[in-house]
Amino acid sequence: LLESLEKIEKEQSKQAEMKNEKSEE
Repeated sequence: LLESLEKIEKEQSKQAEMKNEKSEE
């Protein structure tokens, strides 16, 4: 269960970074 939560958090943070990069362009 804990690993799943960490995985989800990593994916969410990754998506957030992609969003920031897109908005910066």
